Amino acid sequence: MSMLLFAFIIGTIEIGRILWTLNALHYGAQQAARCAAVNSALCGSDSLLQSWAAGIGGSSLPGTAFHQSSDACGIRVTATYTMQLMVPYVNINPTLHATACFPISG
Repeated sequence: MSMLLFAFIIGTIEIGRILWTLNALHYGAQQAARCAAVNSALCGSDSLLQSWAAGIGGSSLPGTAFHQSSDACGIRVTATYTMQLMVPYVNINPTLHATACFPISG
């Protein structure tokens, strides 16, 4: 019974961490797309965008998770992050994805 309770608590914590990281990934991609479209001096290049997006997300996401491109919608930022879960005796590494697009102002 106590092992089942322990597994439930660990699972709940890990699901919370996944949701927190996924939210930070989406928020970072959205804000980075907006920044690149509105202020190219601050977020115009890929390296500037990566450092800015990593700082804005509210999590310890690396800047290399974010990449920008231009297409019909404007500036598109895609983010991919492979998360390592802290579940004992189980090796699960889900890959989280986020995409955001913002029209270029002009």
